[in-house]
Amino acid sequence: MPAAYGAWPWLYAGGASMIGLHASLRRRVALAFAGLTCVSLLALALAILISSQEREEQLIDEVVNRTLDGLTAQWPIKGQIYLPSTLYFYHAPMGQIPAGLPAALANYAIGDGEYVSNGKEFHVGVRELAGERFYVLYDTQVHEQRTQNAYIGVLFAVMVLSLLALGLGYFLAGTILQQLTRLTESVELGKELDTSAALDREVAILAQAIARSRHENQLLLQRERDFTSHVGHELRTPLTRIRTSAEFLRETAQLAVPELKRLSQIEGDVDEMQSRLTALLFLARDIRAVNPVRHDLPLILDAVLAGFAEQKPQVQRQVQLQGDPHIVADPQLLGMLLENLIGNALRYTEQGHIRVSWQDGVLTVSDTGAGIANEDCDRVMQPFERASAVSDGFGLGLAIVQKICDAHGWHCRLQSQIQVGTALTIDTEANHKTA
Repeated sequence: MPAAYGAWPWLYAGGASMIGLHASLRRRVALAFAGLTCVSLLALALAILISSQEREEQLIDEVVNRTLDGLTAQWPIKGQIYLPSTLYFYHAPMGQIPAGLPAALANYAIGDGEYVSNGKEFHVGVRELAGERFYVLYDTQVHEQRTQNAYIGVLFAVMVLSLLALGLGYFLAGTILQQLTRLTESVELGKELDTSAALDREVAILAQAIARSRHENQLLLQRERDFTSHVGHELRTPLTRIRTSAEFLRETAQLAVPELKRLSQIEGDVDEMQSRLTALLFLARDIRAVNPVRHDLPLILDAVLAGFAEQKPQVQRQVQLQGDPHIVADPQLLGMLLENLIGNALRYTEQGHIRVSWQDGVLTVSDTGAGIANEDCDRVMQPFERASAVSDGFGLGLAIVQKICDAHGWHCRLQSQIQVGTALTIDTEANHKTA
């Protein structure tokens, strides 16, 4: 865990994505601005187009009516009748159909209406005067084409303006959120916010709150470190004296078998307390992979397995290493990791085997032990959580493994089945795959 995050572990958990979150906020602001602009433009354009279309329909009806009024007022007309190309005039004595008039309009009601033929729309006006029936048809094809072109033009204009609004929104969002960007970067880098430039009131309040929280967390962390250091020293000293006294009694006093048995129990309890204290102090510390180097995995495994040689000899130890059996890790943390993994596997395995395998950067320690219920696999990775009736163990081993993996950026996964066995897999290349 980087030093900058020492006081804020929650920030370390999500800190890598903080700038991404801000970028997302900027995009959301820009998209909201562009979306609002697009919707407003579309609503305005549609309102204008619908209004203009209705007005044009009224004008067409007015043209038809004025044409009919003019023709009937001058009837009978001497000579040729001249009309625009969009207007068609028909007349005939009542009861007869004018030549060229669609048959569907022969009995059309007097007044105004619309008629559609072969996909073409006409506005129709009908009058009767002095035994004559008059028809005027207005071809709206040019009007429809003009309306369609207007819709296409408006749609294109809205798209262009929306893109411009998106760019403008992105620029304005970046300008407005510039102070928040600086604050976010200062938090991620663990630095104080540069207040040489003026800050908006809201950003200034947030920056002050973050600064206070950082200071309080740093004080709290320092108190915790001092406490764990003092506890470690104060508890180890009497435990060492007890262990030394027990060893002295064993060597100098003439003790019977029951007393020796009791003495051995005292020594075992002291060792257990020292182990538990070491584990608790380890979990309380801010653990980091200080000096990761390249290790020969077979050599380290041999050394760790040698330390468990006398424990449960009936359980087979299997090592299967494929590919390049080298691992980059902090030496002290790697040894502790393997000791906890192998010790945990042996603790819960009475028959069968434990197996350590390596392939393509993935380390797996599996056993044929008691197993863990599937729903408990996540829980047992936390401190003091156990899922077995076996009395041995503190419930800290897997928590230590998880913390060491987190310190190296490795991905750890536990799979288990009751009465079948358990497998813990560590992907040591996880941090490179997600980079």
